[in-house]
Amino acid sequence: MDTNVKNYSVEELTEILGLTYPARSRDIIVKTNEYIKKYTKKENEEMINFFEEVQSILVENNDNREIEKSKGSQNVYNVPVQKDVLNPLLKNVTTRIVNIDSQFRDYTFEDSLFQTSTASYSLNEYSSSYFNANLCEQLTNVLSIKMENIIIPKTWYTIDSVYNNNFFWITTHGEDYFIVLRSGNYTPVEFVAELEYQLAQNNFFGIKCIINPTSSRLSFTFDNPYHLSGTEKQYFVFITGESFIGDLEEEALTEMLDTYAYFTFYDIGNLKYYKYTDSNGKEFSTNLCLLFQPSIDATLGWLMGFRSPYLFMKSDGNTASVSINLSGTQYFSLVLEDYQTNRVNNDIITLTGLQDSRIDLPKYINASLLYKCIKLKNNVSIKTEKSIEDFLFNQTKMSNKSIPQFIPSAPRILTQTQLYATNQIIRHNRGNPINCRLPSPTTNDVLAIIPVNTQGVDHQNLFIQDKLQTNTRLFFGPVNIDRFTVRLINDKGQLVNLNGGDWSFTLKIEVLYQI
Repeated sequence: MDTNVKNYSVEELTEILGLTYPARSRDIIVKTNEYIKKYTKKENEEMINFFEEVQSILVENNDNREIEKSKGSQNVYNVPVQKDVLNPLLKNVTTRIVNIDSQFRDYTFEDSLFQTSTASYSLNEYSSSYFNANLCEQLTNVLSIKMENIIIPKTWYTIDSVYNNNFFWITTHGEDYFIVLRSGNYTPVEFVAELEYQLAQNNFFGIKCIINPTSSRLSFTFDNPYHLSGTEKQYFVFITGESFIGDLEEEALTEMLDTYAYFTFYDIGNLKYYKYTDSNGKEFSTNLCLLFQPSIDATLGWLMGFRSPYLFMKSDGNTASVSINLSGTQYFSLVLEDYQTNRVNNDIITLTGLQDSRIDLPKYINASLLYKCIKLKNNVSIKTEKSIEDFLFNQTKMSNKSIPQFIPSAPRILTQTQLYATNQIIRHNRGNPINCRLPSPTTNDVLAIIPVNTQGVDHQNLFIQDKLQTNTRLFFGPVNIDRFTVRLINDKGQLVNLNGGDWSFTLKIEVLYQI
């Protein structure tokens, strides 16, 4: 059964309850409570949430119909002032200003996002970019909503461990070295310094980084990739750890370097090891199949300008395909859910991408649950550089890779049915073609898109945007609103991590004054 209430009309939801449309609110509440009680005994959280949402939608729909009924035949027209016999200036529409400030948000919002990272906390747990906003006063007879301005502190990072875009690997002599950059915003000079510092922490002193001031492309160069040592002809290749004594031509050494040392920017098979910080602040290195990179274009390698998941090291250096991107997101999207059904909820049209047959995981699944990784043989092999260059793709089938399998815990958190359903969904998703590039965000309920131009805005200073293109949300009839759910997402559809910073925006609400 499809448990997404947005896929049903009001009439269909009424029929599911076994009632005839239009049904009385009292009958709706009685029927839905029966189902809620039934599925509570079965510990079916998904069906409980479904019938709670059905109850909310149908009762609210009845309230709006009662408003329409009491008004009789009502015409809504764009005439702000209309003359009347008793009152020469009779106002039909008035405006109300609603200011939503995240510092006054409800901190009890449920952490239901399936998101893990190298950070020691889940983004949604402390984030100010996803919250419920309960209004101190109900807005009645609302005709339209429009955003007037938005104020955001410049506390988001281009490189952030929350998004898993702060690391890559260097593989030498069959061993993987995990290179992790500290979260933050960098200038080109600062980025090169941080990158070389982290390389040095892993004893890669001979790898140097250069950003061309003309093309803004990043290059890796290698100082003394091999040299003679001692009285004998001993060759030492610092990157691979290989050491040879005897006569070897320079060409053979170069070939060895090109063959055995490479960068990994996108871990396709979830086979690499990660440094992880647990909830107690303890760091350890492990293969966490839950700790995934969502796509190749959301990695540190992509920001640096490298477009392949793997890149073999060349003795004469490696240069990125495109310019480095240290600016980050180009725009924010304000997603405002008002819990109304008599409007179009998808106001933004974007580019279509490859079809994704994966199924969303249930809301009760998060990274804090007990699981184990099932290591399966990967169907991706790395042999030559040509095969790697051909690996720049949009979609691939990764049926054999490490996957998480959720297991029972003590005390029990999930039922056997929930565990089975979740594990089957994961297997289904991994057995179907996956998108290796992020699709264009197609989030419903987008009220406004805010261009990000932080030129002249330093860290922690306010980013203020009040020159917005008009985007008004119109309702098909007057509605009552007493709460919103607010999300702030970036150009990749990810929640914006403001690192504890609070933000605010102002809405201009038009309401019907004369009924």
